[in-house]
Amino acid sequence: MKLYCDGDVIESLIALIALNERQKDFKILSSVDDIKLALHLSPDGKLPLLVEADKRVSGCQPILKYLGFDNDIELEHINQALAILPDVNKIMYGTCKNAQQLVSQIRWPYNEANSRDKIIQDRLDLLTIHLSGGKSKEKKELDFALDAKNLPSLVARVDQFLESVQLRFLKDDEKKIGLWLTGIQFSTLDCLLTGILLRLYQLGWDETLWSQGEKADITMYANQAFQRPSALQASQWKEHQMEISIFDQEPSDVKHARYASYAALAFASVYIVKKVFFKK
Repeated sequence: MKLYCDGDVIESLIALIALNERQKDFKILSSVDDIKLALHLSPDGKLPLLVEADKRVSGCQPILKYLGFDNDIELEHINQALAILPDVNKIMYGTCKNAQQLVSQIRWPYNEANSRDKIIQDRLDLLTIHLSGGKSKEKKELDFALDAKNLPSLVARVDQFLESVQLRFLKDDEKKIGLWLTGIQFSTLDCLLTGILLRLYQLGWDETLWSQGEKADITMYANQAFQRPSALQASQWKEHQMEISIFDQEPSDVKHARYASYAALAFASVYIVKKVFFKK
């Protein structure tokens, strides 16, 4: 079994969690040449691509389904999670470009400036492959993500998703059975949420989104999900937990001005997000 991964995109991390959850033997292929081959092999041009014998399964959700995860339970929240995966990727690229402006610390594999620069360059190289087929939309989306002023609206969307998950699945409920979102089994939604939380944790967004008391139930969930063997194997966060870059703090007046502007942008974004996620 082979998994062709598109760099550091969140969909690849989720596929890795799912493969490890099922204890599959697989090989990871992620070089530029590998991706060129994968784009040729993929039935719809999507990545990640899972190849097993004559089977070719492309895309995050189809891979989860192929591996036996139930995609029909809590379909609304699964669709919401899938909808914000592109936002998480944009947050990753934007944070790699503007880490010191956006977060107070950043963890492996993003803790070194050279590594962050390489992630962006690898994406540009990959887009060159895509753009040869006329896909200019992806380049515009990357340019949008690399502009720090666009990050608050993306973070606000993720924040609203986490809030909806917390209210639906993680609040005290006498009827709730098991540690995981839909019961005792680690589900499709658990794979998606664990991948999202892991990536945001690596990027240093946990302080803003949950770990500073804003979402105590999400914090508890993350603590247990991060210790799950499939998540440990996929992310390797524990082996590298001491590899952190902590950025110098801004002067308080500058910081307060920045936070005020973020709050204003986030407030405006929340209204839009609610229209999307909670429309009847």
